[in-house]
Amino acid sequence: MCDRALTAFAFALALVARAEKPQAAEFFESRIRPVLAANCYGCHNADKATSGLALDSKRGLDKGGKRGALFVAGDPGASLIVRAVERSGDLKMPPGGALPESAVRDLREWVNQGAVYPAAASATNSVID
Repeated sequence: MCDRALTAFAFALALVARAEKPQAAEFFESRIRPVLAANCYGCHNADKATSGLALDSKRGLDKGGKRGALFVAGDPGASLIVRAVERSGDLKMPPGGALPESAVRDLREWVNQGAVYPAAASATNSVID
């Protein structure tokens, strides 16, 4: 019974951590979406979804891919997306080469903040230069 209560509590904390806050949405739109659009959407979108992963929608992000969940909200070190862009495990993304360190730091911070992906946002309603 105690394990079940702890699991429920942890789940509730994760939901609270992902609650959309204006500053988290702004961080996503200004720092995360441009990185995803430039480096990830080409292979990981609703139409292509390489490895079952689509990053161009909140639903796709939450679903994850063939390797499982993409992130653990609030825990960058346990998150597949962070390990992949840090190129610290067997999965190294993006395949064309490492992201700039600033982009990796931003992705770590995004996950640390709860990996907020504004619900109303999609790749089609954002213009990236």
